Amino acid sequence: MPYARDKAMFLVRFWLCRIEELAKVCVFVVAIALVMLLVTALIFNVTLRFDRVTAGLVWQVDALALVALAVAACVTVLLLQVKSRRVVCAVVSALAPLIAALASVFFLRPEWISDFATMWARAQEFRSVDLVVRDIYDQRVQLLLVPAVRALGTSEWVVPVLNLFCLGAALFAGSIWVRRVAGPAAALLFCIVLASVPELLLALGIPTHDIWALPWIVLSALAIQQSLREVKWQKSVLWAAVGAFAMVLLQVQREIGHVAFLAALLSYIVTAALVPKSPLGQQSEVLPHQSRQAAASALACALALVLIYPAGSAVARSIGMFADYQDLVHARVGGVTPSAFRGTYGDGRVFADNFLEVLDPSERGDFASDVALSDTVLQPERRVPNALHRMKTLSYLGSQTYFYVPGLDREHPRLAAGIASLTSWHAAAFALLVLWSLIGMWRGGYWQPYLYPILFSSILAAGLVLVGEVQPRYLIPLWITGSMMVASLAPQVTRLQPFRLLKPVAYLALLGLLVYAGWKIVDRRYSHMDGRVLEWSLPAGRPAQGAAFAALMGDERFNAIGALGFAMQLPESSGPVSGEAQSQACTASKSTLEFFYYMPYHQTYALGYFDLTLLVDGTPRWSVALPSAPGIQHAAVDLPEGCLEFTFRLSADRGTSDASWVNASRTEIYFPRVVVHSD
Repeated sequence: MPYARDKAMFLVRFWLCRIEELAKVCVFVVAIALVMLLVTALIFNVTLRFDRVTAGLVWQVDALALVALAVAACVTVLLLQVKSRRVVCAVVSALAPLIAALASVFFLRPEWISDFATMWARAQEFRSVDLVVRDIYDQRVQLLLVPAVRALGTSEWVVPVLNLFCLGAALFAGSIWVRRVAGPAAALLFCIVLASVPELLLALGIPTHDIWALPWIVLSALAIQQSLREVKWQKSVLWAAVGAFAMVLLQVQREIGHVAFLAALLSYIVTAALVPKSPLGQQSEVLPHQSRQAAASALACALALVLIYPAGSAVARSIGMFADYQDLVHARVGGVTPSAFRGTYGDGRVFADNFLEVLDPSERGDFASDVALSDTVLQPERRVPNALHRMKTLSYLGSQTYFYVPGLDREHPRLAAGIASLTSWHAAAFALLVLWSLIGMWRGGYWQPYLYPILFSSILAAGLVLVGEVQPRYLIPLWITGSMMVASLAPQVTRLQPFRLLKPVAYLALLGLLVYAGWKIVDRRYSHMDGRVLEWSLPAGRPAQGAAFAALMGDERFNAIGALGFAMQLPESSGPVSGEAQSQACTASKSTLEFFYYMPYHQTYALGYFDLTLLVDGTPRWSVALPSAPGIQHAAVDLPEGCLEFTFRLSADRGTSDASWVNASRTEIYFPRVVVHSD
């Protein structure tokens, strides 16, 4: 009998050791994947900004973005030095960017498109009638948006209020966890980092199920994290049940509950194998009998997860909380999973339209599965470059301005350029800080409390990279976990002496002011009479900048001359049509207006179809029929003295009847300036 007991204990220890070794391998693989994603995001965003700067020579927006981030970093350092009232500081620092985002919603009034507009229409539809889940949009609005509309009315401001509530819930729950792990300074830093994520701020005024999923993501992750830390197995199982319930609601709200469940289960097993149970944020000596109790508790929690989540999903389906969206699932399986596709919704849509629609509905699931499995079996080597490509797509992190604020680049181009610059630099800074925190955890040995959140969000990201639909906004779980990890740097920041940094910062600021003042002096003194290139504008907006120059000169930049040239293009019209660009300048002596012009389109049958005319104070002074001679042409027009108004008019007497003639009308003007002649 003793021999049998010893043999059983030996087998238990043997397999526990093997499980621990496999868990270490899993952590190593996940850590490598996370580091690769962060390094890719860092390099990609920095390279992207430098490419934009060198291509467009528009460095002002990047300079302002970097100044804004530097100011935010300085304010954060100063706030972390405050020893008392850190709760007040956390609330204020979290509310400040959210209030700013709400103000932007008021002034910009972002347009609701695609799924956003549909979900808002469904919520209004179900305000006074019983909600019946018919499709995926009904499923997404049932948990939060419909109750909010019923309680607060149909005003569009219900949406930012609801989004603010969801963000506040995530901030509150996450800050409590971080405070217990690393103290009040870390909780303050967590609130600052998460509340300033551009991805979340841009979406604050949009009815988006990404933000509505935040409370369930945070609740599921933190509940299972708490389950790992509970010493008594009863409480541990209870917290695991809460996490499983939150994942069921996450499946209802965002359709990623299944992925979260698999990620949570794997993360739970790995964390339980490596981290001994102890009070949150503490390490302790673990005795053999305690390790056996911990193993039994972990097994019970894993079993609870495996049983409760499917059961909860079945109950939710039986009461009508899930819609039948099998076609969407098949499109994603066959059109997103294979390595032949980039992982976008468009890939799935193309796959569905071209392959699934011709099949019987009962055959579509098998066909999509066969495509995905065949891809895995026949060409598994393609998964690696495909995953790297998807990783690059995810590396934008928080940059989907076209999705949250469509049309902003047309209505407010400078603001759109500034937001794009800020989000890109923020993504690079965030990736750098998370990498720094990972290195600090590894060197300092305080990684254990953070292991489960890191694994959970990293496995979710790996699922997107390998077989999921790729959208940068799907990395919101990584924003939460990354903010927790950055918060672990708070003790290092609080040891800084910020006032010692004020002197070099002041010198840099002074140097920047001097450079700016010098530039303004030159800007004021260098006039059009000195040869300054004229600035031009269209009555209906700003003219497009010339792009042909870069191609003609063999320059790799898409717009090598910036504001030193502009392009004119006629709208589509069945009759005579014209377009104008205008500018002003004053002359005090004999002078000419010199410029270069170029029409890229050059076909013999279209020669002389268009006319380019220069008017001075409304009087035609120069004209040419285009297209004429190929290549860039030079022109010089004599000017009278006085303050003059210049107008370039592009016209076509026979109209531009289709898109081909519209594109053919593009005419580019380069370096228009007044040249003064000495007597």
